[in-house]
Amino acid sequence: MGLEQNLISEFSRFIKKDLDIIVILALGRSASLFVEGLLDSDEIIVNRPISLMPNNLNIFHAQKNKLTQKEMDSFRAYLYRNISRREFESCDIFMDMFDYIIENTTEKIDGLNAFKLFYFIFIQIRKIDIDKVKYILAHQHMIDITGDNSEDFYKNFKNHYFIFPVKNTKIQMQSLFRHIHSNLDDNIHFIYCHLYMTSMAYNFYKKNKDKSYILYNENLNQQPQETIQKLLGFLNINYDEQIYLKAT
Repeated sequence: MGLEQNLISEFSRFIKKDLDIIVILALGRSASLFVEGLLDSDEIIVNRPISLMPNNLNIFHAQKNKLTQKEMDSFRAYLYRNISRREFESCDIFMDMFDYIIENTTEKIDGLNAFKLFYFIFIQIRKIDIDKVKYILAHQHMIDITGDNSEDFYKNFKNHYFIFPVKNTKIQMQSLFRHIHSNLDDNIHFIYCHLYMTSMAYNFYKKNKDKSYILYNENLNQQPQETIQKLLGFLNINYDEQIYLKAT
């Protein structure tokens, strides 16, 4: 019981923390998951496991009201389906924690806190010290980053940073076509989604240039230390060679 009560109090403490959010947006196939994994190496940044990629995780992220039971059931089913499909080894532990916190917390579970709950549980599973966490790391595949209500969502964080990894155009197109399927309809759908997401990300960048950072993959490959130092400077994170160069 003591551990369970501690889980509730720690969740309350976590959602009240004054956190920054780092969001990675993909301009085409640009090794955005590699960049995500690179930043995930630092314990001050909390991220979901790199193997888990539920699309549009925070489907209610800007909703200010408490989620209805129907919405919460939908959210729970959605998480379970994605986590178990990825064969995440801690799926049962994750869902047990999720159910216990939802049933026992006195905090309002609106869209923002449901989003934070997802990260909080991974903090517990990975035994990360909450006091050290300063940033939440999200990816364009996870949340509706460029939606009409996204600005309201970002205002809930102390600072927000947007990273746009980019590749050489030729290499990017080669990568795209390597992922094309044999079915013609699937190919058309895949290319359309790719172009649409890239267009949305680029338009979002034009509106948020002052909070955005363009990360060129070629620079990361050729000058990793200098490139990482510049990126971390943008994020106001101290550079630790043992963490970041080892991660590359």
